[in-house]
This record gives sequence, structure tokens and C-alpha cells, in this order.
Amino acid sequence: MGAGGSEKVKENHSLLNSHFEKFIRDALISEGIPAIYEPIPFPIHMDGKENTRAYLPDFVTSIFVKGKPVVLEVHAFVEIGIALREKDEHKKGSNLKKAAYFVEKIGEFRKSYGTYLVIISSMPESTVNKMLGLKIRDFVDEYWFLEYNRDPDGDGNHYKLKNLLNQFEELKEKGEVKNKDTLLKTLLEKLKEKGIVKNEEELLNIFDSKFIENVEEVEDRKKKAALRMACRDSERRYAFKVVRRKG
Repeated sequence: MGAGGSEKVKENHSLLNSHFEKFIRDALISEGIPAIYEPIPFPIHMDGKENTRAYLPDFVTSIFVKGKPVVLEVHAFVEIGIALREKDEHKKGSNLKKAAYFVEKIGEFRKSYGTYLVIISSMPESTVNKMLGLKIRDFVDEYWFLEYNRDPDGDGNHYKLKNLLNQFEELKEKGEVKNKDTLLKTLLEKLKEKGIVKNEEELLNIFDSKFIENVEEVEDRKKKAALRMACRDSERRYAFKVVRRKG
């Protein structure tokens, strides 16, 4: 979710609040790769414990490598960025612990649900490995580094589109791009295996509404609805003041 210390980080799981995720989404659409944005939180068990945690994937794509759907995790590693600047050793350690826990969590998700997981970040892989004292490729299948450029290009992008498209091409060569129905069926089967599908039709509707070509439209509708509500509230307050003055 986002990348790099200066990158605007996603809040409230809104695609439009992250320039980096929107960049990835637009590239997926331009390449004709069906993908679902933040489908649902996937329950996982950490360290074999009964306590359930959840992982919310950024993009679950219809690219299949070795029979596994490719999940793209656009991650900031904000905690590492903070730790690099932190002078207080306790606070530094706390942030690094959070970052390491996230890596372990996505690794458990990858193993539990049989996905091909790719991290996309503007934090160099070597920095992540050094700061966390691990090899991140023990937890994910691929790590894509996209350098964040402070000055955007003519299209307003802070990342080089060509580099990302090259990565997509290499990924497609390793596997194949399947259709939406295959992706939906695969996700449903994986969740059924875990016994967590209560209403199949409702779940499919949720997945369908979160295909990347629909996300921006949904976000726009939410913004417009919020704006209409704010206008109505403002009109009611104004009318109330008028009535009070007349009284």
C-alpha cells in the first residue's frame, strides 16, 4: 500500500487515496489484465495459533503462474522508513517488529491460500532484508522495486511506467492470463476450502463489484453521495437559522 517515505500512503482502503496503487491499477487495465482490488480480508493463523488474523490483498489478478493466481501487494514499508530516521532504539525496534510481522503475515497468506505473491515497492529489497534481518523472498515469490521520483513525468506519474510494464510482460511469460470467471471461481474455491463461505452469491457480487475497472466508479459514487449529504445538512442548518431569526 504505497511505497517509500515520501509516497502518499493509502488511508481507509480507498484506491483513489494512493497514487501508487492507482498507477498499478491503470497499468493493469492498459495491459488488459483482469484484477480485483481488495476483495475481502482473508483469515489466516499465525504461528499455528488459534487466534485468527486477516490479510487484505491489494490486487488479486487473473495472471496464473504455476497454477496460482498472482497477488500484487503494493507496500510502503513505512515502518522501515521511520526506523531509518528514528534515534530512540526502543521505538526503532518496535517499528521494525511491525514490519517483520507484516512480512510473516503475507507469507502465511501465500502458503495458506496457494497464491503467487509479488511485492511492489519503492523500498529497495536489500534495505528490507538488512533492516529486518531476513530474506524477503523466503516469504514472497517476487519483489519488484520501482524507484519513486520526486518530480512526476508528463502524465503525473512518479514511477516509470515502462519498468512496470516490463515486469508484467515477464510475469505473463511465466504463466498465463485467464478470464474473470476463472479468477472468481478460483477465489471461491480457495475460500470454500477454509469453510468461510456463508453466502456464495453475495460473495461473488462483492468480488464482481471490486474488479479494478469498477473501483473508481464506486469511489466516485461514494464521494458524490457524501457531497449531496453535506449539501443537504448545510441547507437544513441554514433553514433552521432562518426560522429562529423569524421567531
